Amino acid sequence: MPEVICPMCDNAITLEEENISLYNHIYCDECGAVLEIVQENPIQLELVEEEMDEEDEDDSEDFL
Repeated sequence: MPEVICPMCDNAITLEEENISLYNHIYCDECGAVLEIVQENPIQLELVEEEMDEEDEDDSEDFL
């Protein structure tokens, strides 16, 4: 099973072969980051930016 390094905390993450697919989300048990596979060979992960819900978006407009 391949291992990748979490780009947020440098924790080693072991991946199951069947979970290695472009755009699959992976979770880091160490820091809780949600990561996305953006390249399969070699495996490269990027942090998934969480979308703000509508209530947060409305509040952010007040500061513009």
